[in-house]
Amino acid sequence: MAWLLIITVPFCLVLFAIRGDVSWRRGDLTQDRLWLVSGEPGQGSAAGVAYSATRLVASPAAPAGALCARTTVYFFLWRGSSETVQYCECYQPRPAPQTGLDLIGSCP
Repeated sequence: MAWLLIITVPFCLVLFAIRGDVSWRRGDLTQDRLWLVSGEPGQGSAAGVAYSATRLVASPAAPAGALCARTTVYFFLWRGSSETVQYCECYQPRPAPQTGLDLIGSCP
């Protein structure tokens, strides 16, 4: 079983380097994303890896029926610097028979 892990890890790293982005969803608004950060050459450019996690949150001030999701972005940079970023957005389900969500703005 260990040999499978030894073979799989380099394959996944090469695939990630080629695509530059990996994301997976756990629901409509719950997702995780990992991507490569590469800035323009020159002063102030950044390079590294970023990870974002979007999770549903309760917002009592949100309109009735709205779903609010907070996204937190972490940066792991080997060149440049950045701090963790957080933002929150609320969505309203579309009326039947339509499906999906419409963005209604940032969290109150």
